[in-house]
Amino acid sequence: MNTQKPDIRTADHAEQHLEMVGRWYMVNRDGMATLCTDRADAEAEARKADREWPRNGPHRAVRLVESPQFGDFFRLKGQRMVLCSLLRECLPVIDALMQIPGDDDSDAHLNGLMARVGDALDAIAEDKVKGGES
Repeated sequence: MNTQKPDIRTADHAEQHLEMVGRWYMVNRDGMATLCTDRADAEAEARKADREWPRNGPHRAVRLVESPQFGDFFRLKGQRMVLCSLLRECLPVIDALMQIPGDDDSDAHLNGLMARVGDALDAIAEDKVKGGES
C-alpha cells in the first residue's frame, strides 16, 4: 500500500480542465503561501506553522482558483484605458485642424467632433463609471 502523498505538480486532474483546478495553499498573515497537495495537507501545514512560527500567524488553508469574472474585469479595464488614451490623442489633432482656415461647415464639423470626443471621454473615464465597473 502506497502511503506517500501525490506530488501536486504531477497529480492526475484528467476529470477537470486544468485551468479550473483549484490549488490548496497554506498562507500566513503576510501572504506567503506554501503549495499543498490537498485540503487536509494545507490544514495540517497551517497547524504546524502556527506551532513553529506563531508570530507569522494566523496560518490558514486556502484554495485558490481562477475567477473568470475577474479576468473579464481586467480585460475590460485595459480596453477602457486604451480607448481613453486614443481619444485623448485625438483632441490635439482636432484642435490643430481647427486652426487651419476653412469653411464654416468644416469648423462646425470639427467643433462637433471635439465635443463628442470630450463626451466620450467623460462617459468612459474610470472615475465617472459607477463603482469602477465597466
